[in-house]
Amino acid sequence: MLSRIPLLALLVILALAATGCGGDDTRVAQAPAPTATAQPTERPTVAAPTATPRPTASPTARPTATPAASPTPYGGGGPVTLDIPAIGVKNARIVEVGLEPNGAMETPRGWWDIGWYKLGPRPGQTGNSVLSGHYDSDVAPAVFWNLYRLKPGDLITVGLQDGTRKDFIVEAAEVYPFNKAPLDRIFGPDAKARLNLITCNGSFDRNNANYDRRLVVYAVAVEG
Repeated sequence: MLSRIPLLALLVILALAATGCGGDDTRVAQAPAPTATAQPTERPTVAAPTATPRPTASPTARPTATPAASPTPYGGGGPVTLDIPAIGVKNARIVEVGLEPNGAMETPRGWWDIGWYKLGPRPGQTGNSVLSGHYDSDVAPAVFWNLYRLKPGDLITVGLQDGTRKDFIVEAAEVYPFNKAPLDRIFGPDAKARLNLITCNGSFDRNNANYDRRLVVYAVAVEG
């Protein structure tokens, strides 16, 4: 379990994460958000998810905690694939990500890869497991382009290294200002096995090369 730090420090780290959502002028049209979020009229750019993990007290420090080596109750090893039938995501590759030097959550290099925050629980373990994906690329939509379409009851399936699969059911989808996401809810401890998916959302701020909002989809593991 990661240590708690003052909320102000967390918000500072979240603001530092804005670098992943910028790009050039060759942006594709943006899809609507699940809430009444104003959409840009310009073409959006490369949109990497930059929701911030629960870092150590210093923005430049890396956490020393590592995920447990033992298998989850639902299978062995870390997550390797993601399926979300409702939005056409099939067998998307999951890669491990940690923290950038500035304390922001790393983003996957591939536009169609999913980043698993390896310093938190594995999908299926108790707590909040976090996956991030790009919203768009410099030429086309990316893996989480349609994430906003998910609704309560939709199915998410994570494949583990030993070939077992773990199902999650969507509970909610919420949009937040990029520097005001509820980090405790996204990355903090929880009594249930949860899965939270993060990507960019809202309007593209050309001056700061950043989308002004973050979309988080909250899901809970199917028991049994």
